[in-house]
Amino acid sequence: MPVERFTEVLDDLRAKILDGSYPVDEFLPHTEQLKESYGVSAAVITRAMQGLKAEGLIWRVANRGMMVLQPPVCVGVPVAIAPHYEHQNWGEACHRARVTGRFQEDSRIRAGAANDLLARLFDLNEGDPIVWWSRIAVIGERTAVFRDRVWYPKSIFGDVPSNALTPEAFDVALSRINPNTSNADLTTRVRPCTDKEAKELKMSEGSPVYDITRTTHDEEGRIYELLRRVANPLRFHIRDRGVPLSSS
Repeated sequence: MPVERFTEVLDDLRAKILDGSYPVDEFLPHTEQLKESYGVSAAVITRAMQGLKAEGLIWRVANRGMMVLQPPVCVGVPVAIAPHYEHQNWGEACHRARVTGRFQEDSRIRAGAANDLLARLFDLNEGDPIVWWSRIAVIGERTAVFRDRVWYPKSIFGDVPSNALTPEAFDVALSRINPNTSNADLTTRVRPCTDKEAKELKMSEGSPVYDITRTTHDEEGRIYELLRRVANPLRFHIRDRGVPLSSS
């Protein structure tokens, strides 16, 4: 495979995506058309597609072909943030990056019994009620940046029945907790994405992702939220400012 032809095809396709010749959410021409257009083999086109996918510019849609994604813009997002400010926080981060963004909330609020790990984390008895749900942060129409899963002890919502809990009810309950007397513990690692995460975040299989864990404590030191965030490093970086220095 002539390297110069592969580079030429990759560079030309990339340029046409970035200048809008191939619009976001539309599909690239199929392999046979591209072979004829560039006068190259299918192997060259396949390798170019792999390169564009690794750069976060395209994504394969089953039975449709390669869809053009929003070109990667890295959004700086504070993570040490009070939970009920997450929507405002994401909106402001997108505004700074000059992109439009929103959360796709899972409308299904799940309730269940705390396992041993969650019981110890929330200082509960094993089997005590907990609730959890998930959300995906997107830019543009549907380009995913990160996926959150969040867990809470049911007790912070008082007498509200589990089947009456909504994301709005979470916001109301969490807004009663004073962020000025709360604190968070954060851990971040980089690991290969799972196949499911690759599909959710429209990444190449096995690409690195940020795996972020945040536990949020109230003024008495009790943990009232566990957040797990998996983020695409091409589109996300942590942007916490004014964090007090520590000697430990």
